[in-house]
Amino acid sequence: MDSKDANDTLAAAAAGAAGWQAQDVEILGKPALDRGGCRFYNAVHRRRMDGPTVELAQLPDGRVVAGIPGRGDVAAAADILRLCGTGAPADWWAEIVVRFSGKATGKVVKSRKEAHDVGEIEKRGAQFHEPELEQAGDSTQLRFFSVRYEPDQPFRVSASLSAQGSLTVASEPLGAQ
Repeated sequence: MDSKDANDTLAAAAAGAAGWQAQDVEILGKPALDRGGCRFYNAVHRRRMDGPTVELAQLPDGRVVAGIPGRGDVAAAADILRLCGTGAPADWWAEIVVRFSGKATGKVVKSRKEAHDVGEIEKRGAQFHEPELEQAGDSTQLRFFSVRYEPDQPFRVSASLSAQGSLTVASEPLGAQ
């Protein structure tokens, strides 16, 4: 597939997810997330600054999946993790869960260097830890924190990818300050 066909496919997926016209979509690469044959992009509306950013992943088999904050697809996130997540660090897994599952929200808090976010987490009674990924039986378990701004609201997020490829995600808002 040439780059124009690939861009048209990405624009069509973003337009379908956001209810836009494909000609109104601008595609921006996110190479920092690229891994294991998956390529990542953001799509924005060319003329509407208030529209959502659509997260896109082009999978190794050519399929394109989309995620919009709060309106993602757990199956799409599972496909990305299953097809491209082998050997990936926990923070990459956390980014995929937040960007594509629709079950978690906000920005992934990756380290203590993010002092404001860590402070919001800890003043609500949680003990901050960096994203954690481990094998537990036949599933891969992920635990991390995210923060949604305006107002500051931290979340404790857990996700489990089974050996069969199904993903479950739980996101719990941390208590009031």
